[in-house]
Amino acid sequence: MLVFAALMLAAVASEHPPTGTTYEVVSVADGIYAFIAPEPRTGIVQGNSLAIVGQDGVVVVDSGQFPELALRMLADIRKRTDKPIRVLVNTHWHGDHLLANSQYREAFPSLVNVVHAETRRLATKFYADYDKTAPKRLAGYVDELRTELTNGQTKEGKALSADDRLYDETELGELEAAMQRLPEMRYVPADVTFTSELTIHLGSREVRLMHLGRGNTPGDIVVWVPDAKVVAAGDLVVNPTPYSFGSFHGEWIETLRKLKGLGAATIVPGHGPPMKDAAYVDTLIELLGATRSRVAAAVGKGLSLEETRKQVDLGDYGQRLAGDDLWRQRAFDAFFVTPGIERAYKEAKGDPLE
Repeated sequence: MLVFAALMLAAVASEHPPTGTTYEVVSVADGIYAFIAPEPRTGIVQGNSLAIVGQDGVVVVDSGQFPELALRMLADIRKRTDKPIRVLVNTHWHGDHLLANSQYREAFPSLVNVVHAETRRLATKFYADYDKTAPKRLAGYVDELRTELTNGQTKEGKALSADDRLYDETELGELEAAMQRLPEMRYVPADVTFTSELTIHLGSREVRLMHLGRGNTPGDIVVWVPDAKVVAAGDLVVNPTPYSFGSFHGEWIETLRKLKGLGAATIVPGHGPPMKDAAYVDTLIELLGATRSRVAAAVGKGLSLEETRKQVDLGDYGQRLAGDDLWRQRAFDAFFVTPGIERAYKEAKGDPLE
């Protein structure tokens, strides 16, 4: 079984290079290019980026987190236009969407970085000392994984299955590769903030930054290009398995409905390939609604959070979104179900959400 797991790991590694080493360039409309990150296998992720070219400049949406990859994207943008990058927008505060901002600022010193006010607040809170805190934190996680693999069991004493071992070995390799890039990652606070809507003019092309409401984070914004009917949704939309850390399920549903109301011909999600319709957005709305109603029913019975976790089953949605794929199953459980039930529980209890 262990030999089989090792062979599987080698096959996966050959098909999937470490996160943050590659992307696909997709032309989604005239003068609009998406840089699509491969689907992640573990918790090491990279957000999508978007370059919007106008008559007198470029707006970039999200920089990612890996400096070397950002420099490659900059080179790819220069191949497609000689216009300067005037504005860099971050859709929300998660590091895989903004920790490579400094590479863009160094390449274009006059560039203006624009975010929602809540995004600047939270990014500064969590990343101001990133260069000092991240190496120690990630090294601790690396040690945990090595100990699990050596002992053949989790820290709770559960024996590792072949799938567990494959996942841990893959995540360990991804973490070690990511740690090599930490010295070049540096958080740079945004220059300009807003709270509702802001329009950027690239000659005749308008780029509208819109806070449609809270959802995945307090400061989610979408970037809407009306003439091309293209919208960058950030992590309001993550395909195939959504993220739910720090989210606001009730408001997220309404925000997604407003996103649908834009009538976009192309939706560029925070992770995953561009979409030509809103079918997946409908699935997210349905998933969030089911999570809220199932958790609310458990709260109505007076169950504790741990009791609620045991009772609420979202396996029907896990099957729809992840199927039999090991990596997607892990992602759905770890990144949506576990944090999502807790957020829905607090919401149902009337606890304040931050």
